[in-house]
Amino acid sequence: MAGAAVAVGLLPNYAQIGIAAPILLVALRILQGFSAGGEWGGAALPAVEHAPAKHRGLFGSFPQMGVPAGMLLATVVLGITTATMSKEAFLGWAGAFRSC
Repeated sequence: MAGAAVAVGLLPNYAQIGIAAPILLVALRILQGFSAGGEWGGAALPAVEHAPAKHRGLFGSFPQMGVPAGMLLATVVLGITTATMSKEAFLGWAGAFRSC
């Protein structure tokens, strides 16, 4: 998954390689999806196998809650950021990352 993510970051844009850019991007995203599925199974299996018998369902739910927890955390951070910065400061700060 990390290799596909790095490849997405290094992928040339449409102006540089034409129609191959979106095709490669879709292929890399599919590869990331397969990798994420494998990683989830690799996380859920030991969580359930090593859990106490009465708590296997609870322990098995932890890998499943990773994505929603990350999305919730990102929403909270963005909410705090936008609430504490002016619109101009936020756009200037966010625009700095666009040029990277």
